[in-house]
Amino acid sequence: MMPGANQRCHWRVRHRAAQHDRYVAATLATVEMRKSASWERMKGATLTVTWRGRGRLPDPDNIGGKTKAYIDGLTDAGVWDDDRVVASITFRTERVSTNAEKEVVIEVRRA
Repeated sequence: MMPGANQRCHWRVRHRAAQHDRYVAATLATVEMRKSASWERMKGATLTVTWRGRGRLPDPDNIGGKTKAYIDGLTDAGVWDDDRVVASITFRTERVSTNAEKEVVIEVRRA
C-alpha cells in the first residue's frame, strides 16, 4: 500500500508503491468490467473509499492521498474517460481483527 503523505521515504519507494497500487486497481477493475456484458464508460460517478486496517488507522482526510493511485488505476482501466467525472468521494475507516482482512475497498456508483 502507498505510504502516507507524512511518512518520509525515498521518492523511488513512493513511486514504485504508487505504480503497484495503480496496476492492481486497473487489473481488478478490468476483470470486473469484463464480467458485465454491457459495460459503458461512466459519465458521472460517486466513490466510497473504505480503508480497513489494524492498529493505527489513517485519518479520513489523509486517505485521499493514499488512494490517488487506486483512482488513477480506475482511469487506466477505462472506467471513465477522466477522473474529473467523479462528483464526490466519501472516505471511511474500519478496524479489522486480522492482517488477512486488511484492504482498501473502493465502491463506484454511477451518478
